[in-house]
Amino acid sequence: MAGANNEYPLYDGFAPSWADFILKLQPTGVALLTARDVKSLNSGSTVEVGTQMAGGRPRQSTVGSISHEASMTLYLSGAQSFERLLKEAAIAAGYVRDGGVAQLSLVQFQIDYLFTPPGSVAIWERRLKGVRLLSEVEAPAEGTDATTCDYKLFVTERVKVIDGVECALL
Repeated sequence: MAGANNEYPLYDGFAPSWADFILKLQPTGVALLTARDVKSLNSGSTVEVGTQMAGGRPRQSTVGSISHEASMTLYLSGAQSFERLLKEAAIAAGYVRDGGVAQLSLVQFQIDYLFTPPGSVAIWERRLKGVRLLSEVEAPAEGTDATTCDYKLFVTERVKVIDGVECALL
């Protein structure tokens, strides 16, 4: 299932009452997928802070370094469109190895998603920037269950848009 009424994906673990999903290939900025192509999208950020100790007690801390993680699950029809457009972008950028094999994981793209959490009327906006494909696993299904493709993603920057301003942990 893809969230409420099988039409909206799960965003960071919950089914929104309304959702929009835009995946853009750089540099074209063309929207590739719709919310109906996406079963789920999960993302997160972590700040690792260094601490200087003195006498067994913390004295100072560093600003820290940030890491991001993301994964998405697409239905087969969306996965085919996604991979086809990654292939075209890889060929256009010259990411082709011997034998004419297009290297999909070298293509960078951006994911913008908007949603309304259950019980809310506000629209929340998130952006994943500098995204690259790290792995993909197909999960075939028989009967009425849809076949899906799970993707692990590398993310350069993850931001929330609050009152029109992009905000990040670091």
